This record gives sequence, structure tokens and C-alpha cells, in this order.
Amino acid sequence: MSIAALPLWLKLACCGVLIVCIALAYLGPPPTTPAARRTISALLLGSLGAYATAVAALLAHRAAWAAALVGLAVLCGSLTTWMSRFGGDEGPKRAPAPPPPDDPLLGDWERFERAFRRYAERRDRELV
Repeated sequence: MSIAALPLWLKLACCGVLIVCIALAYLGPPPTTPAARRTISALLLGSLGAYATAVAALLAHRAAWAAALVGLAVLCGSLTTWMSRFGGDEGPKRAPAPPPPDDPLLGDWERFERAFRRYAERRDRELV
């Protein structure tokens, strides 16, 4: 079966689904929960595999199969893009920075300089 034999409404429906998926992947709201890196990697590899298989199908003169596989690859790629957008445009949400250590010298540079000078003087005298 060739692609030309398919009804026009079916071709337009497939194009519409692909366009909507791509638009939602980039313009739609980001997911509310993060996806596991393995899931995103598996979808990306699936998309690349579908593209590679589509090339093989095209070389074997199976245009209908190649078109279906390219459509599948675009859908997987769109889903991968959408899932990797967790956190919106600001990027992924990160935990707040840990509080500074309870070091009395932290932030008091004059006191630090005095302590360092005492250490440096004592160290210079101990060298032989």
C-alpha cells in the first residue's frame, strides 16, 4: 500500500496530530512532576531508533512504513521534549543552598586575617 492511496482526510488528520503534538511539546504547560532520566533517555532512543528504522524502510522501498515510523519518531521526540521541560522556563527546581557552616571566621575577614598572620608567623619560625 502506498501513501498516495490513503484518503486525504486521513493524511490531514495525521499531519494535524503531529503539528498539535509538536506545538504542545514546546508551547504547552510543562509537566508537574519530573520524569526519570531513564524514561527520557528511553524515549529519545526510541525516537532515534524509529528514525533509523524509517530510513531502512525507505531504502527497502516501503514508503508507507517509513512515513508511519517517522510519525512515531516525531511523537516520541515531542514527548521527550515535553517531559524534559519540567520546571517551566526557569529550569528545574533546585533545593535551596545549604546554610553556611558554623565557622566563626566566616564573614569576619579582619579576624581571619589576624588568625592567618599568627599562623604564618608561627609557621615561619618553625621551619629549619
